[in-house]
Amino acid sequence: LRTLSAPTIDSTFPESMRTKGWAMKTLNTQLASWTELRHDTVLYAKQSYTEPITCGYPAGFVEPLPEFWQQMKTLAQVTAKALAELPLSGQVTVPGHATRFGQLPPMTFDLGAVQLFEVSFLNNFAGRMSTLMSIAGKERAQAPLSLEETDFLKNIVEVTASYSNYRQWNGWYPGLFYKNVFTQPTDMAQCDLWDALVTDVHTDLPDPLLTGDPGAVIHEGVANVNLLLIAVDNGPDRMVYAGPVLSHYEIEVPGVNRMTDADWKAKVLADQKPPPPDWTKSYLVPGTITIPSANQ
Repeated sequence: LRTLSAPTIDSTFPESMRTKGWAMKTLNTQLASWTELRHDTVLYAKQSYTEPITCGYPAGFVEPLPEFWQQMKTLAQVTAKALAELPLSGQVTVPGHATRFGQLPPMTFDLGAVQLFEVSFLNNFAGRMSTLMSIAGKERAQAPLSLEETDFLKNIVEVTASYSNYRQWNGWYPGLFYKNVFTQPTDMAQCDLWDALVTDVHTDLPDPLLTGDPGAVIHEGVANVNLLLIAVDNGPDRMVYAGPVLSHYEIEVPGVNRMTDADWKAKVLADQKPPPPDWTKSYLVPGTITIPSANQ
């Protein structure tokens, strides 16, 4: 059957055999004959199988700044050391508070256990930063990653070996979000919570007598996450990557009026936020993102 795959475009062949139609007829003959052979040998050759549909990251790229990841690692390590040295003992009772699931009762916690949890969390954070620092250094050197580092980039949000039809948030990135005493068992997806926020940073008091300045309060705000697309040409690696980047806004509110997070979120949801700063035009593509509800 393989011999039939040889080209028949040479002038020694009839003109009709030099056509694409003849080539497709030959392919059909090969497949038909292969089907008959497969039928006769079906008990002696294992069928091929399609793997279940899964999703994952085919490749990942860490921002190649080892110095940044080193500083993040140091921050976590220094904080863990300081917490571990605190002489904590006994218990503390935290008053209950209202949540979207109802009123929580007072909760009592052992301070020593909380301390151990916090130190463990920070040590885990430092370990993740160490891995990112190693990957960033190899990218700068255009060196290949180890199998463990490649799997690390694939298991950011979900562990690839345990994908299911619902989100489990069992990757290493969700673990970088600290779960405090008020965290509910259903709040596994803290890394996915929409958290637009705003803060006032400067107050220009009104001066109606001398300059007529009505005054204003300058705010800095964070709204929807932007999607970054970057084409990376890094030695043998050439690929387009996508990932989230923060948005930033500067808002000037007339008078001496200060916005709350709730005020800012309402403006973002109503698409009433100001345009991004002019200097973002060098990389930011104009557009809007509609958020169906504040819980997303």
